[in-house]
Amino acid sequence: MTQRYIKLAHPGLGRDVLLVVGFDRPLGHYFMVIQEIDDAPGRSEDESIIYSNLEDPGAGFPHSLNRYQQVLTELGITMPESVWNDVMVDKHTNAGNLQGWYDRAGNAIGPESF
Repeated sequence: MTQRYIKLAHPGLGRDVLLVVGFDRPLGHYFMVIQEIDDAPGRSEDESIIYSNLEDPGAGFPHSLNRYQQVLTELGITMPESVWNDVMVDKHTNAGNLQGWYDRAGNAIGPESF
């Protein structure tokens, strides 16, 4: 499984959210999770999830990124093309056990800068 992490503005919430998008090599499909960045005491990680392909009947286990691009457009979130491109390369190279972090512009950064 590959995991690409980026923090982007969510206009509806008025604050940043964490997006994780990637390719699940064993299952052969893309996934995406959008999560609030929240340190509220007593709040579980599940409670902070805004979107998950596992809970989206329109997504299922997709072999393209179209549904995720549609979801982000509906939420007013703009994902840099470089992140989408890296996830597509993950699929085409059948990558696994790979993580990447990005700044808002979609430039690769190290986890310590995230």
